[in-house]
Amino acid sequence: MGKGQKKNNGGKKLPVNKRNELNGLIDTLISHGFKQTANLSEQWTQYVEIRSLLDRVQSIESELKVKSASKNRAACIDAFYLWAGENGAQFDGVKITDFAGYGMGLEATKDFDDGAVFIQIPKKMFMDLDNVSPAIAPMCEMPMIQSMSNIKLAFSLLVEKLNPNSFWKPYIDILPDKYSTVMNFSINEMQELKGSSALPNALNMCKNIARQYSFIRKYIDNIKEDGFDSTLLVLKEKFSFDLYW
Repeated sequence: MGKGQKKNNGGKKLPVNKRNELNGLIDTLISHGFKQTANLSEQWTQYVEIRSLLDRVQSIESELKVKSASKNRAACIDAFYLWAGENGAQFDGVKITDFAGYGMGLEATKDFDDGAVFIQIPKKMFMDLDNVSPAIAPMCEMPMIQSMSNIKLAFSLLVEKLNPNSFWKPYIDILPDKYSTVMNFSINEMQELKGSSALPNALNMCKNIARQYSFIRKYIDNIKEDGFDSTLLVLKEKFSFDLYW
């Protein structure tokens, strides 16, 4: 399907009242994104408000989620090895192992000398700024994405994640569904950081991520569908805070 052609993906759509509520929440999050705080107490109050807004956003957006089976990352390892080998990657003396309490990582299967090379990855397997998906071209016109290469790369990853025929599918399939970061902390968990130097940075990170999501959500919603190809239309339908973060 070419650019400008519409496609019925059978995606769920929010009722008008929920869409209007979501738009209002997005506007409030953007407002918080530019609001400066004078001290840590004000910063904390702002974080609690942002967290409450995001909880409501996630609740509304949950109606748009496509239900899928739970991903068994360990079951995807063999497919990843096959894909990596077919595309020129070389592994010597290491294997992917699921470490109890830590998740997946590399386990050495032999001793190595200092400076030994045990993994070689060809350039074509890199998911980097040199080979981002052309489908995100309309999004690259957004000033935030133009100025922040990490967001551009994140969008390319989202497009590839939603593409069942992606070249990188075997790699994406072994990635964690989520990471342990402060964005996943509850308010009570975040309170455990009080009294530490980590708290201001953690609060600022949450504020910045919420602002990024809000700008991108608003930008996507305001682009007419004939400005997207079929790949980006899928992202438009499924984009959410949970998917972004």
